[in-house]
Amino acid sequence: RNFYGEELFVMQKAPGFGGLGMLKEGRVSGLSEITGTDIYAKGPLVSCVNILSTSGNSLKINSRYTLSHGSRWTRVDITLSGNWDGIRFVTGIPVRPSESVLSGEDYIAAFAGSPALGLGIYVPKKYLAGKEKKDGYHLAILKPDEKGHIQYSFSGHWELEHRQNVVKQQEVDVQIPNNPYKKHFERVGRILLRPPLMNSIEKF
Repeated sequence: RNFYGEELFVMQKAPGFGGLGMLKEGRVSGLSEITGTDIYAKGPLVSCVNILSTSGNSLKINSRYTLSHGSRWTRVDITLSGNWDGIRFVTGIPVRPSESVLSGEDYIAAFAGSPALGLGIYVPKKYLAGKEKKDGYHLAILKPDEKGHIQYSFSGHWELEHRQNVVKQQEVDVQIPNNPYKKHFERVGRILLRPPLMNSIEKF
């Protein structure tokens, strides 16, 4: 833990926060091997990376992670090919000391630490088979559709986010004084935005 936040240490070959994993012999496990990555977009509006991975010899997994401007949520689109019969896919949030946990019919969220870090996972109900706490994780059990598709999203909310967020004039609807030393009185200043602290489970 440091000024910039809290690092989450998870089991080797485990899915971590928001990654895709599976239950093997009742234990949480990551995927066998990553075989390729492609960056589809890295612009200011959308960033998207595609990851190819395998589990055993008969299952190939295509995972696409998309983060859009103005959204806290990373969308995950999974496409399976091969044989996935009997495999229980999962994603989850690592359990942390003294955490507060929120759970609804299509989401799991946990809030803990100082500075506080809130972590959330949303799974559309058609892709959610259940939830459980296991092997140091709050797990969402994922259910592929008949075409081998799974969708879910994950998000992080840090207590001190944007506390040192310096932005340009055109990025905010806030008046900044003219700079008399620039020709045409062009506004070139910066403004320091300090939103309220997200330091309680209620605000999270």
